[in-house]
Amino acid sequence: MQTITLGRSELEVSRIAFGTWQLGGSGVPSTPTRPRRRSGTRSISGSASSTPPRRTDSEPPNGCSARPLRQELDTNRDSVIIATKGGINPGKDPARDSSREWLRDGVHSSLAALGVDYIDLYQVHWPDERTAFEDTAGYLQEMVAEGLIRHVGVSNFDAEQMEAFSTVRPVETTAAAVSLVSPRNRGRGVAVLRRAQRRRLGLQPARKWAADRSE
Repeated sequence: MQTITLGRSELEVSRIAFGTWQLGGSGVPSTPTRPRRRSGTRSISGSASSTPPRRTDSEPPNGCSARPLRQELDTNRDSVIIATKGGINPGKDPARDSSREWLRDGVHSSLAALGVDYIDLYQVHWPDERTAFEDTAGYLQEMVAEGLIRHVGVSNFDAEQMEAFSTVRPVETTAAAVSLVSPRNRGRGVAVLRRAQRRRLGLQPARKWAADRSE
């Protein structure tokens, strides 16, 4: 299996993550499905276990997509890199919420749903302009110091927002709608790629090739 170092996080991960959003079905707690597993393995992605570990991307709505992974992680935690996102509060309008209380609640909820002691990579899903980005970074650094999360990333942040965030806590990874074939996103994609290269950021493209080709 091919692996890469995920930016300045120094995490050694598989090139392709196993996304678990859809494990929660419709998002209703009573309808989760378990990840499929091949005989003789305990890998969440359903293929042979290996070192370095695979990466799983779990962003649970109310824990629905995280709970099905719990049994797998009980005996397989060291072979999996867990990346998840937070900072979306469906009870608020707008829903972006990077306050200390909401981020901390999200981390503790994910830990409980997954049944683990720490999250390898925690990412702020969308920039919350009502909370200073420096403050958001500080709240996450507190949880790094406590051992609840190990690495920090952002998603959908522009360069200026990442710069502000990085004055307190370095951004280690970024997820963005990146495309080199979509007319709408090509310029943005080039800019994001160049910045990721300059800053040694782990880049997680969040744009489907099929969707790009249709534009």
